[in-house]
Amino acid sequence: MLRSCETFKEAAKEKGLLESDNNISECLREVVIFKIPSSLRILFATILVHCILTDVRKLWDIYYDDMSEDFKKIDNSPTTQLQCTLKSINYFLESMGKKIENYDIPKLEQRLDGGIISECREIREEKSIIVPLEDLDAQTKLNPEQEQALKIILERVDTEKLRLFFIGGLGGTGKTFLYRAILANIISRGMIAIAATTNGVAATLLSGGRTTYSRFEIPLQTTDSIITRMSSKVVELN
Repeated sequence: MLRSCETFKEAAKEKGLLESDNNISECLREVVIFKIPSSLRILFATILVHCILTDVRKLWDIYYDDMSEDFKKIDNSPTTQLQCTLKSINYFLESMGKKIENYDIPKLEQRLDGGIISECREIREEKSIIVPLEDLDAQTKLNPEQEQALKIILERVDTEKLRLFFIGGLGGTGKTFLYRAILANIISRGMIAIAATTNGVAATLLSGGRTTYSRFEIPLQTTDSIITRMSSKVVELN
């Protein structure tokens, strides 16, 4: 039986000329097991940007419930749950230079009601960081010197008093272990701790770690008059 197709892509799909999204769907299904909606949304956004999909809307329909699970716990309105999920995905898409309206998924409303606070992309990204369990446990495995450093630093954090600390030591003395414990403590309390390093290898060792150039969007070619491309909303918060 012949069927009329509205687009060339749809006709090619009906003819079996396009690869299916089965492998991509399986990738998303594996992440669903961990029950971390924010990570699933990040992966979904990454797939939209870097993969050639034959049916974006089908993947959306399959995994929407899992991607919106955390929003369902804080608001009973299906509309708000949908818009919060779309907004979260759009933040990650924007970080990769894309817009959500370019994809075949429900429309994102520019303004949300119901007391939902609008935050800039950078803040949402920081709040989506998942702290590994081993980093949370690190706080109970510190030596006396590390414990003292952790206590002094957290006292400043809790009292909101500005202070600059320098932690030094030879390689293998536990500096990175202490950094991970500090980050885990602050992030697990819903606060923002920016982990910026001078190289990519060091960044991979810290929760939410990124290089200084990436984190603050510093151009590789710098001059005396260069400024970063960070969102003005983040600068205002500082």
